[in-house]
Formats: sequence, structure tokens, C-alpha cells
Amino acid sequence: QTENLVIKITASNNTNQEIWAIDNISLKAQKKATKYWNGSQWVNSLGNPTSSPTESDKVEIQSDYNTALTNQSIHACECLIQTGKTVELTEDFYLKIQNNLVNNGIINLKNAASLVQLNDDAINFGSINMERTTTPIFRYDYVYWSSPLKLESDFKLIQVSPLTLATKFHSYNVENNTWFNHNPLTHTMIPGHGYIIRGPSLNNNLTPSSATPFTANFTGIPNNGMVNVPIIHTMDGWNLIGNPYPSAIDATAFLTANQAV
Repeated sequence: QTENLVIKITASNNTNQEIWAIDNISLKAQKKATKYWNGSQWVNSLGNPTSSPTESDKVEIQSDYNTALTNQSIHACECLIQTGKTVELTEDFYLKIQNNLVNNGIINLKNAASLVQLNDDAINFGSINMERTTTPIFRYDYVYWSSPLKLESDFKLIQVSPLTLATKFHSYNVENNTWFNHNPLTHTMIPGHGYIIRGPSLNNNLTPSSATPFTANFTGIPNNGMVNVPIIHTMDGWNLIGNPYPSAIDATAFLTANQAV
């Protein structure tokens, strides 16, 4: 099969003394290899053992993959998970893909696990299940949350903490410098927006020794690409935003990299 490659170069000449030259251009094409997970090892198309995949390889998951057993994250150019197969990523492990993810099976992201896609235009097909666990909290403690799911997943606020009182789900109203109470049964979480939710009412413990971690479960189509959230500079200038991706963020590194914002 022959495909045409079109390259367009635009040069802007600001003065009559500028000279543009193009020399020694080399273009190389490489066919993407596919590596298959068979339940115990990575193999090639002939079924022979091969090395772990890299960002240059397509990956096909033909059997369950659990990082608790393999002790290894997955790197891939593209990833296909076959029907009925499960990829389980445990704490600090990740699935890092350059391009598309076709998930006909199940992806479980345990607390602090990540799904990372580098191409903003990459396509996601299929849903994920993502867990996020708080530090130990009391019943009356509030926690900041944000959704890693596309708006079309229709993930409601109540699904974060079903046992929290309906009057304890809020976002921040910048223009009025007040907290806005959402109806958690009808409000769909908006990517990039931050929310603050009180602990579940089931936790009636009030002594320090009784604080317990709380785990929220997000199920739906994961976000990818640019997520734009308008920042409003009124009143005190505070805006409540959140991580819109199914990947863990180092808060210290994030703040350090954005000191000028």
C-alpha cells in the first residue's frame, strides 16, 4: 500500500537580508509492532516471548493483567483490551499510551494508579473504574473532589458519596464569594471543576482514633486532551478547580511549575 506524505513549510521573510535554507532532511517510517499479553508474558504475533512493550509498540491484552502480580506498568503506542479481559493497575502503576485506547474489557484504577494519554486528540473507547481514597476523615470533614470522566458519562455528584446528606455537596461561586449547594441527584460533575463534599453520614465517629479513609469510585469514559476551565478574577479571586484526568498529580510539583500563574 502506498500513501502520500505531504509536508508544508511556510517561511516569513521580514527583511531583505534574511536567507532560509533547508538541507539534509531524512524521513524514516517504521511499522508498528504489536505485542500481546497472554496472561503470563509478552509475546509477538508468532506467540514467541518478547520484551516488554514501549511507546513504539501496539499492545493487545488477551488475558487479565494485574500490576500487583507483574510489578510493571504498561507503555504503548496504542492499546486494545479484548472483551472480558481486565487490566488492574494498583497504587503508583500506570498505563501510558501515546494514542488511542480501545477498551472492550475492564480497566480498574486503584488509588494512586494512573491512565495517561500523550496525544490530546487520541480516542477513548470504553469505560474505566477509578478509585480515589482520602486520608482518614470524620463525618463532618469536607473533601475536595473532581471528576476524571467525560461529561457524556453523566456522572452525578451523589455517586461520589451516596451516604452524604444532600445539602452537603458544594462548588464555589466566584462572583458572589460563596459556596453553592448542588442537587447531587441531578448535577453532573463537570470536567475541570472542583467540588467540596462532606463525609458520609454513616461515619458517626467523633474521636480522633475513629477517623477512617473514604474511597470514591468513578465509572465512565475517561477524559483526554485539553480541558479548559475559565478563571474568574472577582471578589477575592479564588477559583475551585480540579484534576480532570484519571492520573495522579504531584501537588507540590504542580504548584512549583505554576508559580507565575
